[in-house]
Amino acid sequence: MNRIEPVELMLGLSDAKPDGTLLAGRYTLLDHERALQRLMPTAEAEGVDIVVGGPYSSGILVGGKHFEYADAPPAIVAKFEKIKALTERYHVPMKAAALQFSLAHPAAAAVIPGATKPERIREDHAALTAAIPDDFWRELRQQGLVAANAPLPIDHLATAADVTEAAASIDLPAPPEQVWQLIGGFGSLPDWLPYIPKSELSEGGRVRRLANPDGTIIVERLVTFDQPGRRYTYVIQQAPFPVTNYLSTLCVRETGTGNGSRVEWSGRFTPTGVSTADAAKLFRGIYEDGLKALAARLAATAP
Repeated sequence: MNRIEPVELMLGLSDAKPDGTLLAGRYTLLDHERALQRLMPTAEAEGVDIVVGGPYSSGILVGGKHFEYADAPPAIVAKFEKIKALTERYHVPMKAAALQFSLAHPAAAAVIPGATKPERIREDHAALTAAIPDDFWRELRQQGLVAANAPLPIDHLATAADVTEAAASIDLPAPPEQVWQLIGGFGSLPDWLPYIPKSELSEGGRVRRLANPDGTIIVERLVTFDQPGRRYTYVIQQAPFPVTNYLSTLCVRETGTGNGSRVEWSGRFTPTGVSTADAAKLFRGIYEDGLKALAARLAATAP
């Protein structure tokens, strides 16, 4: 498929549970922002492999003039020229940059460049393993030529030990349905978190823009929402935290002890510029403080 919407609909199916799908032309160096909003994070969270088709954007990335099977518009041409200038300065083959970018996302399982001649296949194969300087990727991001939240090959330099987790939980003397009614809405953080006084929803309730008391903005996107299971997952798109690839889950469970419930808040992320211990401590503190505030909120409204 070469559109975002059908794949998003497929990922939302409850009866069929596909384990992979083709996404053509929508996760390339020139066109990836919309796929990063919901499709790619959802696929990653649900374990659905994305096969990236058309990584050269109809040919413009490898010397052609077409984008989306038509003449490339001026904005695309301008962006391509900036990327091209960067590849030339770092002596990076454009094919290598294009293929390695598309495969850098954790949800991407394979790529289909398409080839008309045997030598093109050899070029594509060589591009997959071509050495690209780390500074090329850093500057690509710094110049805003890729989305700030787009995973890059340098992000994969983090070892498995660098991927960090943090979690906190609390048992509450209230039934799960009552707790979920208070915290289950994606825009409900101000109802129970005193350090988040403002939350604005957009894109049909899938994105929340938060502001803390000092005015710092945090933007988060809903990835999955399970009303019967009383849980949702989300990713951070903008925040001052020293981490990338952040994925978090908030869940309310029955405790099996009458009318009590247990709230679990957890996250997985890659620290940047801080130690794994410091990153884990930061988010564990956020979760613990949030759950204590929730308990106080429920106690204040108890009959």
